[in-house]
Amino acid sequence: MPNLAETSAADDGQALSFLSSSPAFLSSDDAAACLHGLLKAPRNGEFNGFILKTVDARFICAERIDAPMADDKNQQSDATTGQHGIPGVVVSAAGELIVPSGLTLEASFHARPVKAQGADEATTEWIQRNRFFAISDLSEVMNTHRKFAKCYLSARNGGLLSYTSKNSSFEQELSPRLTRKSNGQPRRFEELYEDGSIPSSLWILLTLAAGTTTVVVTGDLWRHRGHLNASWRADILQVQPANSAMPIFGPIFRDAKDVALYLHTKLPESTAAQPNVGFILKHNVSDFFILTEPVSSPYASFDRALLFPKDQHGNPLIPREFRVHGIYHSIQPLPSARLAPSEVDLQQNFFSAADLKVSLDHVIVAPHQRVFAITRDGAVLRFAKPVMPKVRALLVELAQGLEQKLITGGITPTIFVDKVADAGILSVLFPSKTWPTMGRITASTSIVARRHHTDHSLLR
Repeated sequence: MPNLAETSAADDGQALSFLSSSPAFLSSDDAAACLHGLLKAPRNGEFNGFILKTVDARFICAERIDAPMADDKNQQSDATTGQHGIPGVVVSAAGELIVPSGLTLEASFHARPVKAQGADEATTEWIQRNRFFAISDLSEVMNTHRKFAKCYLSARNGGLLSYTSKNSSFEQELSPRLTRKSNGQPRRFEELYEDGSIPSSLWILLTLAAGTTTVVVTGDLWRHRGHLNASWRADILQVQPANSAMPIFGPIFRDAKDVALYLHTKLPESTAAQPNVGFILKHNVSDFFILTEPVSSPYASFDRALLFPKDQHGNPLIPREFRVHGIYHSIQPLPSARLAPSEVDLQQNFFSAADLKVSLDHVIVAPHQRVFAITRDGAVLRFAKPVMPKVRALLVELAQGLEQKLITGGITPTIFVDKVADAGILSVLFPSKTWPTMGRITASTSIVARRHHTDHSLLR
């Protein structure tokens, strides 16, 4: 196992480089899930990385970068970027992990290419072997001289797993049988396992008995989030259990504009069936934001109970020191039968009547919360600070057939936008072709030039 090299005070700038070039997360699981998402694209080689912890208990991703020379540590520990644009932890030729001061190793992170099926290996066992930790992954964590007590495996369609050492007596007994020989060669158990001669089911059970194995992100084999038990094979066939852990959160954001940029760049494209939705939380004291990772769900039935664990009274729990700042959703394409006779682009890139009703119902219950909508052409809109009498009046109009008026031409999409803008603060947080100007949209000045009149039809 590599040794951890000492760093000097002069390396403080490297820590700042890491922090400025890498998003920070509230938990190591969130950071690992982000890295897992980056690696979802097809890959042929291995990926070895780390989750690093900052002095203020934030977590960032790093890629392992092997240095060709070991005689100039200062040169090797300069800010380095890996192939995925992730800052790197340098591993010197002497096997030392060179980590900038102010950062500590929290966990290792591994992704492996598909392993060949053994000559006598059952297909089920082979599939499991490709979706579970290799022996070499966990020998570092179980080792008595370890530098970190946690490990992640990005197992492609197998999801994301974590293993955390409990320093149990069984783990201590198992560890010497997993470590490599002094010449770096694997021991017989690892050789037999890697060629499929030892069933993966046995290795999985040994691992579950030794420490804590958790499904962080689900996959085609590990279908439920939470701890894996010895009964895992039967458990995966059970109905989805109640949430026992917090949802995966994205990075920490300083302001609403950073939130909008993230939603614009990261939100998956919605299907015609249902949008991508999630919650935005704000810290009560430090004034920063975190987002739940988007899930595909009908907007009308999406609520906290779908994502968050519940207390003993059945109430959804959110992380301590946070409050719900808002809800976000992607706008879906409308069928042609529900399109207005004019200004189709505007209508397709704004709240639908049905979605607006859902949003305003949320606002009625929690007036302090915002609604964020990601349009089909990439704009991020926000509705905030509702004028409650006007919101209620707009809900009445929706109930009395406002959508049908849009379809028949009784009102235009521009008028529809004006009604929403008049009921609160409607803003463009990230621009697009339909919404080119950032800032507040006011009902008195919102104008749409129809596309057949000019190629520069803009809503202001």
